[in-house]
Amino acid sequence: MSPCDGFEPTSRSFPSAHAFLDVLRFGVPACLIVDVQMPVMRGIELLGELLNRDFSIPNIVITANDDKAIAARAFSLGAAAFFLKPVSQSALIAAINSAKAKSYFVRQLSAEAELQ
Repeated sequence: MSPCDGFEPTSRSFPSAHAFLDVLRFGVPACLIVDVQMPVMRGIELLGELLNRDFSIPNIVITANDDKAIAARAFSLGAAAFFLKPVSQSALIAAINSAKAKSYFVRQLSAEAELQ
């Protein structure tokens, strides 16, 4: 059995935050992993932009810098987890599974609200 409870996760990487934002009109992922240090638009800025656009995507933030202010900002923008590099595989998989479960729950509530 895989470390992801019997399924192989699908993933997609993007060269930039802007490239990711461009494809959101085609679907929203169950979980987003961002690095604080990304080219052009930093990971924290991406999380803020997602909120500005009314997207609620469970996210995980990773960084090489142990900066408490950045961690606090990430959590204030809805980060489900914040990790310093290197991240252990088991910790990352647990965070992904938790974020995906939250995403499923939020989508179920949204669907029920639309039916009423």
